[in-house]
Amino acid sequence: MLQEYFCPNRHDAELLKKILPDIFPLFTLIRSARFYYNGKLILRMFSLSPTALNEFRDCPLCFWLHRRKGIASPGGPLPTITNGLDRVIKEYMNRYRPRGSIPPFLEGKVPGRLIEFLPATLACSIGGNTLSGRLDECLVMDSGNHAPLDHKTRGFALKDGHEVHPSYQLQMDCYALLLQRRGHAIGDEAFIVYYYPDFGELHQGIPFRVSVHRLRTNPRRAEQVFADAVACLQGEKPEPGAGCGLCAYVGERLQPS
Repeated sequence: MLQEYFCPNRHDAELLKKILPDIFPLFTLIRSARFYYNGKLILRMFSLSPTALNEFRDCPLCFWLHRRKGIASPGGPLPTITNGLDRVIKEYMNRYRPRGSIPPFLEGKVPGRLIEFLPATLACSIGGNTLSGRLDECLVMDSGNHAPLDHKTRGFALKDGHEVHPSYQLQMDCYALLLQRRGHAIGDEAFIVYYYPDFGELHQGIPFRVSVHRLRTNPRRAEQVFADAVACLQGEKPEPGAGCGLCAYVGERLQPS
């Protein structure tokens, strides 16, 4: 959501420039905001999520057009099964949260316990702009450190030597940064829980297998990507990403026959 505001006088304009970096993270539904005084743009602020940062890394041009011009890349209907499973898993996890224990299907696979209160959204201000994200889950280790945990669905089991997709790594780096900025002690680890279907007697329900992958996190990586993404949005239209198939297709269409 893009919001535009017009300041009625210089005093309000200066006040906004002073206080907005602290309060902008509260408005989690606003992706970007522009503030004008006397017909001139005096302040531009952005709210970005891990998904937005991955869009930036995939293609700065598509990211810029989406966030600056409101022109999103075309896409087909999204499968809802992932959201449905996510909702069911979270409801199940919440049953064990008051007990301070790990659900049975994760016992022995992850350390610690579930965080007592899982916030719906985490947000923090970085240089006057906002990073926000929604944690699937958070573990509290015996040391008191907090580790983000994310649920992922797959169509098949992980292969030997599996490496975490770069987009997942950035997502977990962002969650670690958000936890840290919100005052939680963190270590350098996170967990991804993969759920995938298995063969079985389907009339008794579709069986799912669970596989847990531990990965290292680095909040500084997320902070650097965030800074680069904001710099992109504050600048002129960038070049397309080298591997962006959409931009390559558009470029080919514009070539004379």
